[in-house]
Amino acid sequence: MQQRAHPRRTAVAAMALATGLASLAGIAAFPAVAEPAAFGTVTQRIAIEPDSAASVLSRDGTTIFVIEPSEVRSVAGKVRVIDVASGSILEEITVGKGPRDAVLSERGNHLYVLNAFSKSVSIVNTNDLSVTRTVRLAYPPRNGVISADGNRLYVQVADSQLASSRIAVIDTRAPRVLRTLRVTDAAGKGCEFPRTPALTGSNVLMIPCNRDLVYVSASTGRTLGRNAGLCDAISTPVLIRGNTQAYVPCGQESWFVDPAARAPISSVRTFEAGEGSVAQFMPPPPPAVSPDQSKIYQPVEASGKLAVIDAAARTLVAKVAITGSLGLTSSRPAISSDGARLYIGLLDAAGTLVDFNAQTNTVIGQIPLGANTPEPGNPMIIDGGAQIAVPLSIGELVKVTLLPR
Repeated sequence: MQQRAHPRRTAVAAMALATGLASLAGIAAFPAVAEPAAFGTVTQRIAIEPDSAASVLSRDGTTIFVIEPSEVRSVAGKVRVIDVASGSILEEITVGKGPRDAVLSERGNHLYVLNAFSKSVSIVNTNDLSVTRTVRLAYPPRNGVISADGNRLYVQVADSQLASSRIAVIDTRAPRVLRTLRVTDAAGKGCEFPRTPALTGSNVLMIPCNRDLVYVSASTGRTLGRNAGLCDAISTPVLIRGNTQAYVPCGQESWFVDPAARAPISSVRTFEAGEGSVAQFMPPPPPAVSPDQSKIYQPVEASGKLAVIDAAARTLVAKVAITGSLGLTSSRPAISSDGARLYIGLLDAAGTLVDFNAQTNTVIGQIPLGANTPEPGNPMIIDGGAQIAVPLSIGELVKVTLLPR
C-alpha cells in the first residue's frame, strides 16, 4: 500500500521553503541532552491504516476508534474499532468518503465522523457499532465541537479549498442541520486554515479566525464581538478555571482571555527569536492541562521545547528542551490522572515517546516506537494508567506497558 505524505512534515517543509531555509536541519538548534532511560516496554503493535486521520478513546477507556480514510477519494472510509485489552479488531464500520476527524459525544454513546469528500457526518452508535444516520451538508466538514448535553454538534464547513466562513449547527436528535452560522474576521474575510472552536458554558462559540478570536452566539448565530488582531497563528482556545478564563495558543505569544467579557487579560510568550524559523507562523499543537487546571503545558513544535505555564498567575514557569530532530509532533500530550506525568511524541527517526515529570519539569524517560520517522499521533492513557496507546503514521497502533514508578 502506498504511504501518504505526513501532513505535519509537508507543512513544515513548505513553510521552510517559503522562508528561504536551505534545509529542515536549520529549523532549530537543539541542546545536547543526556539520553533518558526507557520508562516502559512496547508490548503490542496493531495494524491500522497509514496516516489515519484520528484516533479516539471511548469514554470508559475500553475501546479505540481509528478514523481511516481510503487512499482513493471515491472509496468510502471506515472506523476501525479496537478492543483496548486484547488489541483485537471488534469491527470495521463503513462511513463516508474522506473522513478527516471525529467527535465523541459527552456520554460516549455516539461518534460523529466528519466526511470531507462526501460532505456528510456519519453518526455511529458506539453500543452496537453501526452507522445509524447520515447528515448531508453543503460543504466539506471539519473541526467539530459538541454541546455538553450532546444535543448540538457545531461543524465548520469549508466553502473553498481551505477557508471557512460557516459553521453548520446540527441537531443530533433529529438529526438534521438546523442553521448555518456566518463567521468572518474584523476585515470581513473568511477564516483561512480554520481551527476547532471552543464552546463556553453560556453557549458562545469562540472561533479562531485568521488573527482574530471571534465570539458567536451558538443559539442565534449573532456575532457578539471579536478580539481583533489578537495574535498570529492562532489556535483552538482551551477553557479553564471553571470556564471563567480561556487560554488561546498562538505562534509566538499566547493569550488568556475572559470569555464573558470577551476581552484579553494578559499574554505569555512561548516562542523566542532564535528558537526556530517555523513555529511563529504555524498554529501550535493543543496543550495539555493539569487535572486541577493549575498548569498548562504548551508544546512548541519547531523548537523542540515544552512551555510550562502557571494558569492562575498567567506566567511562564519554565521552557524545557524535549528535542527531536524536527521538533515535537502536532499532537496533544497526554497527562496522567494525578498530573504527575506527561507523555509527548517527537518527530524524529524513531518516533520517540517522551516521559516528562510534571512535578520537577524534567525529562525522565523515552521509548522509540518505530522507524523511518513514524510520526506519533495523540498518546492515549489506557488500562487505568498502566499503558499508553500511540497511533503511528506508518500504520501501527503501539501499546506501551509502563514500568512501576
